[in-house]
Amino acid sequence: MKTDADKLCSFLEQTTSIIETYGNKSIVTEINKAIVETEKSATILFCGEFKRGKSSLVNAIVGNGLCATDIGIATSVVTIIKYGKDKKAVRYYGNLQGCEDSLKLEEIKWDEIEKYTMGDVIEIDNTILVELSYPSPFLKNGINIIDTPGIGGLDPRHAILTQMALPKADVIVFV
Repeated sequence: MKTDADKLCSFLEQTTSIIETYGNKSIVTEINKAIVETEKSATILFCGEFKRGKSSLVNAIVGNGLCATDIGIATSVVTIIKYGKDKKAVRYYGNLQGCEDSLKLEEIKWDEIEKYTMGDVIEIDNTILVELSYPSPFLKNGINIIDTPGIGGLDPRHAILTQMALPKADVIVFV
């Protein structure tokens, strides 16, 4: 039986010719290395223009509607989803212009996640990112997922948050 990391490696093998055409073969090698190393998890970041289905795709992969979706713009913060035996939600908040290390954090109730992920900066109480621990089989083997706000919309904060999250990724999926 294939692990989720094996499935991701298989996907990369199938897309290698496309990646080689538009990118660089060493990228595939580095991604495979990051995934198969047992001591290291693989972080997959989803980014792209607003209203392209990033959160819906993440929800389908994780197997639950963890990320808010809506007819209008839904995602206002970076959401990091990792494996946890129990559901847990932590929000990081503070001044976006400050250092990422100076952010404050607090555990929030699971049913209040949307309160801190949808809306403008005042409505979400200055939340920068939300970290979710969730018992998804897909995440169990060390795969972490990052959902980002869309870029190109009216709120420049969304693009800034996405750019801040990019260095955390081993794999970037542009939707």
